[in-house]
Amino acid sequence: MSKFDLKAVAVEQDTLSHPKVVGAAQRLLGTLDRLNAEMARASRKDRIAQMLSEADGVDDLVTRLRVAVGDAEQLRAAVEKTRSRLLREDGKLREALAGVVAGLGKEKQRLTARQEQIGQQIRQVERQRLEALAELTKAGLGHEEAEARAKPGADELKALRDELAALPLRLSSVDEQLRSRRHQVRLLEGKAGEVVA
Repeated sequence: MSKFDLKAVAVEQDTLSHPKVVGAAQRLLGTLDRLNAEMARASRKDRIAQMLSEADGVDDLVTRLRVAVGDAEQLRAAVEKTRSRLLREDGKLREALAGVVAGLGKEKQRLTARQEQIGQQIRQVERQRLEALAELTKAGLGHEEAEARAKPGADELKALRDELAALPLRLSSVDEQLRSRRHQVRLLEGKAGEVVA
């Protein structure tokens, strides 16, 4: 499968996952299916009477029904063909992107673990700093001088807090890449470019 094909399949899959497709389009299609099922339960005689009232005679009615049957058969065949194509392309896309998805999964695990680790480090540094401040003030230093001399320093604590504050955005970016086939194809192409370079 060429990169162009990968992009096209990725765009199609992302489109099929779009909230409007998942929400409104599927809801409307469900309503249409329900209405068609209700019509199928109505008596044929009543349905024929309704169609005959809209047709120009019996021959026109039969012609309209033949066209409707033909359209329904074509739609059924087209939907089955599309379903088969989507399954086939999804398999190829999953295979092509397996390394990228695995890498993104590992990056998410790494960032999540780092987030937990930094949280623990912050608690430890805060505890150590409070203990150091208590010892320094007990030794007779003023609050400001104790703040300046206490180890670990305020800068170390600030650096940890800054790193922790940046992690949710990085995790969100990885989550977006895991949800979007387009992002995954871009990452795949970027890796291919790195290998060539």
